[in-house]
Amino acid sequence: MKPLAFIFFLVLGGMLWSQTLNASDEKFLGLWGAEQMSGPIVRGELTIDTREKEWHAYIAGFDAVVEHHEKQLGFRLARDQGEFRGRFTTDQEQIVGQWIQAAGFTLKQRYASPVRLKELVAGVWRGAVAPLDSRITFLLMIDRKGDRSVGAYIRNPEHNWFGRGTYALSTTGTTITLKRGEQQLEGRYEAESDSLLFGLVDGAPPLRFTRRKREEALGLVPRLAGLAYRWQQPIDENDGWRTGSLTEVRLDPKPLAELVGKILAADPAENGLNIRAC
Repeated sequence: MKPLAFIFFLVLGGMLWSQTLNASDEKFLGLWGAEQMSGPIVRGELTIDTREKEWHAYIAGFDAVVEHHEKQLGFRLARDQGEFRGRFTTDQEQIVGQWIQAAGFTLKQRYASPVRLKELVAGVWRGAVAPLDSRITFLLMIDRKGDRSVGAYIRNPEHNWFGRGTYALSTTGTTITLKRGEQQLEGRYEAESDSLLFGLVDGAPPLRFTRRKREEALGLVPRLAGLAYRWQQPIDENDGWRTGSLTEVRLDPKPLAELVGKILAADPAENGLNIRAC
């Protein structure tokens, strides 16, 4: 995917401050994070056999009949587990196309990935299918305010699950409860691994949250680390998006750079601007 030239995205999770923690619960304060990777089961080696009158495709244990007309060919797996659309190159030495993966739990749309198959033996073509994996990140901040109250908020940068959710926080021993209206999330603290376990995704095992620093909290802050922001003309990648300089369209780079710098330096827990997008 091509990154857009001048887009910044920052959505801050909401928060609600609750009663003061007990002295023994100071260990819960701070930033915690958990990640989970998942992806389609159908992946790996794809073989298309054209030696018989009926062409077949084999991938991940599936056997599918390949439809073909002139240089175009394709097939669809049973139970909508994936689809391939391709064509022979002009020199007939390769098959190039797109693997279209099924919609998933987090990636609710179908995504296409490029595939290139080379002739293994006469009439047999083989290549690799590498579908898009999904990454789910949750960041949990438990912090103390100036009035000694304590609160929590959750950030999910990929899908903005929990949105601007406001949660009251309470603890009983090693159990932590986050409550908002009728919704209640319950987790526990494991002293041996110094981690928090929370079940935030329906039907999935609890996620293990470990301690994070600001520079490890991708999605909580717009940029992890680096030099002060300075505007640069985006690289022209000849992809249909023509780039140019700010001065060409009579824009002064200085105030724009100052605005972006202010966004980058903002404390996500104390951002009065409530920036959602720029």
